[in-house]
Amino acid sequence: MAPQRPALPFRVSDDADPALIERYRPWLGPPGRGDMPDELGLSLDAEGLAITQGKRLSRRPSFTTGPSGWRLAHAAVKREALARAAGLKRGHRPAIIDATAGLGGDGLVLARLGCPVTLVERNTTVAALLDDALRRAAAENWLVEAIARTTLVVADGASYLAALPAAEYPNVVYLDPMFAPTRRRGAAGKGAQLLAEIAGEPGDGDALLQPALAAATERVVVKRHRHAAPLAETEPSFDIDGKSTRFDVHISY
Repeated sequence: MAPQRPALPFRVSDDADPALIERYRPWLGPPGRGDMPDELGLSLDAEGLAITQGKRLSRRPSFTTGPSGWRLAHAAVKREALARAAGLKRGHRPAIIDATAGLGGDGLVLARLGCPVTLVERNTTVAALLDDALRRAAAENWLVEAIARTTLVVADGASYLAALPAAEYPNVVYLDPMFAPTRRRGAAGKGAQLLAEIAGEPGDGDALLQPALAAATERVVVKRHRHAAPLAETEPSFDIDGKSTRFDVHISY
């Protein structure tokens, strides 16, 4: 399955970096200038990419401010259920493929904790926003090493995993299929809803599990709503519950 191409209008301001215009042209298409339409769009200015709605800046994804910045600054294996689910422990930092990267929040936490992480995102609009957030975060000394451990790939997750040669199999594959829209409030909920609006309808998350199980040498970790059925109706080896989500862990044998 090919990467999803953007449907959002893309505008650049007069102070936008020409190198960034060319960097994102293959993903976002030819840029325009002038006022943005009333619907959601993307704008590239001197600071980088932002999601806009008309003339209003809606969101600029960031790893250094807000909830994401706080989470990264305080990342610890004992604090992160995801880290425990992925098998991080003293002396072991597994190589991880996040096959449904989205805006990269979970993947970068794992990189911050010392894991080499490949971020795979099929939607080129989301991938461009993630790439720009990583680019800006790399200017922060405390995130340099984490950013250096990440690699962004624009591809469909299932296809990417299926095409991997055995020599490149990761220890862990992480899957976070897009949840169905909810009425959840708060910053995290709004961010998830905005991402869903940009990326469109969720893909077939069930189709990701078998390629993930075939590629992972240690385990597959699947993020689910706490009360949702297991992905592809396949019972995990065990799970780790959070307040509203859980991590299903499938051990590779």
